[in-house]
Amino acid sequence: MNLKNIFSHTPCFCRSDILNPNAYPRFPPPPPEELLSRSSYYNNLLSQRENLAPPDSPTDTPLFALYRLYEHLVLNRTTGLRNELERFWFNKWPVSSIPDPQDHSEPARYAVLACIPALMALAFNKRIELGIPRRADAIMSMEEIEKYRNEERVYEQVPQWTLSVKPLQAILKIPHDGGETLESFDDKRASPQLREKNILCWQPHIHFI
Repeated sequence: MNLKNIFSHTPCFCRSDILNPNAYPRFPPPPPEELLSRSSYYNNLLSQRENLAPPDSPTDTPLFALYRLYEHLVLNRTTGLRNELERFWFNKWPVSSIPDPQDHSEPARYAVLACIPALMALAFNKRIELGIPRRADAIMSMEEIEKYRNEERVYEQVPQWTLSVKPLQAILKIPHDGGETLESFDDKRASPQLREKNILCWQPHIHFI
């Protein structure tokens, strides 16, 4: 999917973008280096976001969700990250359905994007293991809970394109709280999923109730 061509329909003008230019800050978002170099600025922009999709798209999609997760991950926005994971879960989109953004022009951004489905599968499969299937509603009766617990588990899989994205040549370090970065992949706090693409970062808080 070419990012330059994903919006080909007439823009939707019945949204808050007209009143608030930051209702959807930018698509695609900047590469990690830019987000990190101006983290306060981009955190402020994201705090003003009112819409889930850019102005010229009428609905949310798995691809837009992937890029929102990317922003929250790079900027260490834990609450935003978990909220987006929960939103994706209740949209009932399979993780494997996330399309390849083919973001070849920005290797670092593409590498981070390619790691996120593995984190999603880890979070979702934990819930599935506990007997909460993707089709379950947010509020369940005791009868439904018992029924789901006795069903065969259907686990999430990562999309195949993520496996073909090459690791970065140089380590990308994503800071944690207070700007602290890890020094080595040997640190037990380092994310195994991000390490696959040579990205050194704390394991994100991905589990939600």
